[in-house]
Amino acid sequence: MTTIDATFFSDKLSRKVSYSAIIPEKSRKEKSLRTLYLLHGYSGDRKDWFYAGNIEQLAEEYNIAVIIPSGENSYYVDHPSGAEYGKFIGEELVEETRSLFPLSTDQKDTWIAGLSMGVSVK
Repeated sequence: MTTIDATFFSDKLSRKVSYSAIIPEKSRKEKSLRTLYLLHGYSGDRKDWFYAGNIEQLAEEYNIAVIIPSGENSYYVDHPSGAEYGKFIGEELVEETRSLFPLSTDQKDTWIAGLSMGVSVK
């Protein structure tokens, strides 16, 4: 398994953003991986899933890529102030990660889940 911490410039948020990607070893044989976008809870960060669970083991066991963005305390929704967290998660991050990793583009192979504020996505 490979775990990568990455940063890229988000047009939707007008700044650099970070995420972690877990890519299972078996993926070298796959043309495209099923993908879970996993969202952390309020006052947490993307590393919470590594410290408080076995997400790397599960990604390897089920042969799925897991993408964990930093959502700050945004509730992952677009804000009137202009910070488009919903579009960042639902569009921009998906495009970015699909361009870098062998992720399936099929909607049935792409999931989103979270904890606390991470389940408030519209």
